[in-house]
Amino acid sequence: MENKKFLPLGSIVIVIGTTQKIIIVQRAINYKEKNVEKYFDYGAVMYPEGLMGTEIIYFNQEDIFKIVHEGYTDEDEKIYKDQLEKALEIFESQLENQESENSFQDETVVVEDDDPFASVRDLEDDE
Repeated sequence: MENKKFLPLGSIVIVIGTTQKIIIVQRAINYKEKNVEKYFDYGAVMYPEGLMGTEIIYFNQEDIFKIVHEGYTDEDEKIYKDQLEKALEIFESQLENQESENSFQDETVVVEDDDPFASVRDLEDDE
């Protein structure tokens, strides 16, 4: 498992296959769709346009072609990213465990456990 380093919010990137700049507004997006666990490293909106309706662009670290600008970072960001990376390790471990249990099946992995990112999101409620 690779050690993922998340870009700060506000980072501007170009993803593979486009020339459009997008600005990161979400990290570690984890949700269920039709009882199937979905995960993306980032959610972004068009730059400079911003959020247009509800259009969010979801992508992963490996989809980034170029980092145009890295967003603002302070001590709070460093603490948050450490916790986010730990939560991601737990999430990936859960997926690996489920995959090894179901290795004989060629199906999408369904995770039934609690959201490992919930503790990170709860930090926002404390402010």
